[in-house]
Amino acid sequence: MIEKQVPLAEGAQLTLLEMAGDLKVSGWDEAYVQVELDSDAEETLVVGESPSGPELTARTSCEVWVPAGVPVTVRQARGNVKVREIEAAFKAEQVGGDLKLSDMGEVVIDMAHGNLKANDLSSLKVDFVGGNASVKSVERAELKAVQGNLRAKALDRLHLASVAGELVVKDVEGPVDAERVDGNAVLKDIGGMVSIDKVAGNLVGRDLLGGVKAGRIGGNLMLGGDLGSGCTYQFRAGGNALLKLADDANASVALKAGDRVVSTVTLTGEERTARSLSGTLGDGGTELTVEAGGNVMLGRPGRGSWREDEEELWEEAEDELEPAGFSLGDMISRQVEDSLRAIDVEGISRRASESIERAMAQMRTKLESIDWERVGHQAEGTMERALGQMQRELDRLSERAARQQEKMEREAERRQRQAERMAERQQRHAGRVHTVTWQAGQPRPAPEPRPSYDEERLSILTMVEQGQITIQEAETLLDALK
Repeated sequence: MIEKQVPLAEGAQLTLLEMAGDLKVSGWDEAYVQVELDSDAEETLVVGESPSGPELTARTSCEVWVPAGVPVTVRQARGNVKVREIEAAFKAEQVGGDLKLSDMGEVVIDMAHGNLKANDLSSLKVDFVGGNASVKSVERAELKAVQGNLRAKALDRLHLASVAGELVVKDVEGPVDAERVDGNAVLKDIGGMVSIDKVAGNLVGRDLLGGVKAGRIGGNLMLGGDLGSGCTYQFRAGGNALLKLADDANASVALKAGDRVVSTVTLTGEERTARSLSGTLGDGGTELTVEAGGNVMLGRPGRGSWREDEEELWEEAEDELEPAGFSLGDMISRQVEDSLRAIDVEGISRRASESIERAMAQMRTKLESIDWERVGHQAEGTMERALGQMQRELDRLSERAARQQEKMEREAERRQRQAERMAERQQRHAGRVHTVTWQAGQPRPAPEPRPSYDEERLSILTMVEQGQITIQEAETLLDALK
């Protein structure tokens, strides 16, 4: 192990350029920086100077003590990083592993590829967290992108851009605003306005005293506890909506469901249909508007089919779940399933059965009115017509094949006759040349007159004209005359 002390000038800051292993940074009361390395090799630590102060590079894991009032910047840390008791500004640009922060002032994190855990900070600003994030006891927290789950508790205010996992927020004095939550969202004891543009999963809220504006909830909505006086609550959910308000809740209520609205609460000036309900709860003054694609259920805690162990469920959701890997989906689904028992399922089934029975009766009436004998005759006639058409098609095909066969036979005979005529003409042409023998003392016989070439050519052209020979055959005969 190597220990090295690095002096600090007044007003200087510490920069950790490249830390190859795990890094631990702690504030202390001394006026210098001390570094302890997990190595005996001197070259594993490089100390440099810049106009702002000392710069350190470590090729192994190390622990750094720095005066609490000195600003610290980590340019790159490849391993896990733990930082505590730094009162001045702290910034981390690249952290390859997990990042844990505690008892600090203002903190800025550009990118943490692992999990983030931050406790007791003046302020926290994070651009990117690759894993889960847990933020507790922070005055102001702003997180742009969290790839895992986010759990936040005991804050003054919270701003979120996107959370790819689930979101649990509790005990926030001021506002909470989020652009997108890809998992479930659980909110409790929020004093300021809650604004969430989109929640892909379920949204569970209790004691949200500053009002809520939830643009799009992909799953179910569960709202319980107290409402803030004079505040506005607007929800639009794709699934069911369960509203379990406090006994002394006051609100002007407007509910709309894709399926049914079920209520165990008496409203003043109530206007009700199967899919809508409006009226005043208590003294009014607060606006509550809920639109759901499924059912909407309005009731009081502990009545009807509402769960009695709701407080235990909240404690499980808020305090006992660890930041890494927690999931509220099963518990939320369980509450939704229990609450759905408030719907008159037997009545719905009975009406469905009656509709089915009416349809079956209408079908039986139509079947009984059919003249089956006439239908049978029609079917028989249709079959006979189809068979007759098929037979006619077969006859036409047979006749066509016979005509084709006759044509082929005539062509073969014609070719045979042409061949025979050709052979005869060649024999006649050969017979015109005679060999005459004579004996001495006898007169020579006179030669037979030979037909003129013009007559033979005319004869050949006549046969071509009459189609007895082809042009190629005529050319052969004319060549022979030469």
